[in-house]
Amino acid sequence: MGVPKIQKKGLIDRPRDIDLINKLAVSPLDESEVYTFKVKLCDNDVDRVGDKMTDQFLNEVANSVVGVTGLLDHDWSANNQFTRMYAAEVVESPTELTKLGEHRKYVLGRAYTLNKYTDFIDKINSGLLKEASISFKSEGDTCSICGSPMEKSDSDIGCCKNGHVAGEVYDGHLCYNKLNHLKDVLEWSLVAVPCQSKAGISKSYGGKPMKRTELLIKQFMSSKTFKEAPKEEKEKLEEVIETTEDKELSDDEIKGLIEENARLQEENKSLTQKIADLEKSASEEKLRAAVSKAVDDMGPITPKVKEMFMKDIPWDKLRMEEDGQIPGMADVFAGLTPAYKGLFADEKPAEGGTQTGGTMTLEVENNTREKGCGTTEKSYTSPSKTKLGVGGNNVSKSVSNRPGFTWE
Repeated sequence: MGVPKIQKKGLIDRPRDIDLINKLAVSPLDESEVYTFKVKLCDNDVDRVGDKMTDQFLNEVANSVVGVTGLLDHDWSANNQFTRMYAAEVVESPTELTKLGEHRKYVLGRAYTLNKYTDFIDKINSGLLKEASISFKSEGDTCSICGSPMEKSDSDIGCCKNGHVAGEVYDGHLCYNKLNHLKDVLEWSLVAVPCQSKAGISKSYGGKPMKRTELLIKQFMSSKTFKEAPKEEKEKLEEVIETTEDKELSDDEIKGLIEENARLQEENKSLTQKIADLEKSASEEKLRAAVSKAVDDMGPITPKVKEMFMKDIPWDKLRMEEDGQIPGMADVFAGLTPAYKGLFADEKPAEGGTQTGGTMTLEVENNTREKGCGTTEKSYTSPSKTKLGVGGNNVSKSVSNRPGFTWE
C-alpha cells in the first residue's frame, strides 16, 4: 500500500511550529485554533507522464513551497483554500527504491488549517483525503537519453529534438524528462488520483489530474506503434479504452506495459520489413512481366532466344515507376540487340542478308566438313554460307559447302 501521503495528524507537535505559522497569519493564532499535518508533495521517481525530478529540483521545491496555499483538486478558487504550507524539507527513505533503483527522496511538507473546518479535518483523519499533488512550472528540462532539451506535447509527454519520447524504452533504457530547475510553485492540492504513484504532480497548466491508466493510454496512442497499426485494430483498441473502467495500476503492471510496448515495437518493425519485402517482390514481378511483354513484341524467333535475352538484361538498372513506365529500358535493349542480330523478327535485315515478303534470309559464315562416314563437324571460320530462312514460325537451315549434302 505504500506510505500514506499525509502523516502525523493532530495538534501542534513542535513548539516552534506556531511561530512559523504566525509568520503567515495576518492575526496571531493560538495553538488551540490550528490543526497541522504532514504531506508528501513530490519525489524523485519517474511519474506517469515520464517526468523525473532531480535532487536540485526537490530542494528548490522545498525552499519555495513554504507559504503556498493548499486547495482541493487544483480548483483555483478563493473559496477552495483550506490550508497553507508553513515548513518543508527533503527526506531520503532508507528502504524505498524508485523504478530506476535509486533511494526514494521526497519533499515532506507541514501544513496547517483551522480547527473550525471540522469536515475537512475529519476527511483527513479518516483517510478520505490523503493524496497530494503540486502545481508548478519548470525550466531547463532535458532528455535522459541524449541530454537535449525536452519539449512538451499537448498530451504533456516530453519529446526531444532527436525523437526520444518520455516513457519509451531505447536500447533497454527508459527515457524520461529530467526536471532540472523550478521556475515557480503555483499551489498544492489534495486530490483523488495524483500523477506520481507515491505523491503526485499536476503540471503547470493546473486543472484536474489524469488517472494513471488514462496517461498510459495517451502515451501508447501517441506512439509510432499505434499510429502505424491497421485502422481496424485502432478502432478495436479505442472501443476497449472507452468501455473499460479506469483503475489504479501497480508498478509491476506499469513495467509489464512498458515491456509489452517494447515487444509490440519489435513486432511492428518485423511486420514493416515483411511488408516492404512483399512490396519489393510484387514490384519486381510487375517489372519482369512488362519487360517480358516488350521482348515478345520484338518477335524472338524461338523461346530459347527470349530466355537468353532475358538473362542478359541488367535488372539492377531497371525500375518501374508508379505510372508503369520503365526509364532506360530502350537503352538497355539497344545495348543488347547487336548480340542477337537476326534472331528477332521485328528488326532490320542484318548486313549481308536479304528479305522478301515475310521471309528474312541471314547469311552467316560457316564451314562444315565430313568426318568419318556420314557424320559432320561444324566450325564458323570459312567463307562458306549457311542460310536461315524465317517464314512464320518455321525455321529451316541448309549447308551448301558440299554439293548434295543437306542439314535439316
